[in-house]
Amino acid sequence: PLGISLYFFNDECLRIDNITTSEQVAGFFQKEKPDRGTNLHLAFKHAFNVHFGAKKGLQPETWLVITDGAPDKPTHVYELLKSESAKFKSPD
Repeated sequence: PLGISLYFFNDECLRIDNITTSEQVAGFFQKEKPDRGTNLHLAFKHAFNVHFGAKKGLQPETWLVITDGAPDKPTHVYELLKSESAKFKSPD
């Protein structure tokens, strides 16, 4: 009911919240084109900051990642996921 959030990440990161229809998703994918790299580290870092910084408490989330290629800095992505996973209450 709250919708979903979309991240577009090239050499910068753009987050769009409260997407509630497939038409909105398609419209944003028409406007945002893959270009200038795959900065998955930046998108994950922002998403973790939003998740753990939520004032209303932690809500369960599902993250689906679709990329046009491998991350620019896969080691940075791995290290971020490894460090952030320690903040979770359970592995699930």
